[in-house]
Amino acid sequence: MSRRRTHMTTGSAFDRASRARPAGWHEDPEDPGRQRWFDGSTWTDITRRPPGKRRASCRCC
Repeated sequence: MSRRRTHMTTGSAFDRASRARPAGWHEDPEDPGRQRWFDGSTWTDITRRPPGKRRASCRCC
């Protein structure tokens, strides 16, 4: 997991999604099926699956 900061450009999905957000896990602006850490001013490269959306442990589940 990388901790570098994501470069934002004006009008990007990151720029639009960062307005008035507190630091924390939020829906990833570029991948709605994941969450991305927002540090209060900048989106980071840290992502995860949302809690409760884990893969099944076997193919039949």
